[in-house]
Amino acid sequence: TLNSDHYPFWSNGFDAVHFIENYVPAAHNPYYHTLSDTDDKLNFSMAGKLASESPFITLRTSVTNAM
Repeated sequence: TLNSDHYPFWSNGFDAVHFIENYVPAAHNPYYHTLSDTDDKLNFSMAGKLASESPFITLRTSVTNAM
């Protein structure tokens, strides 16, 4: 959608993957996209797991989309 952080990428022909913690309204990060959305609120454990897994997720998505 036009409101997505990824829209500029998608509209220019680039694929984009969005990783976000707790994307459930009841558990949503209350600091997301606010002035208080700072690195001290980051879940570093989850970020580390995503960083180690994201190349595999991206590759799997690319291969699936190519088929």
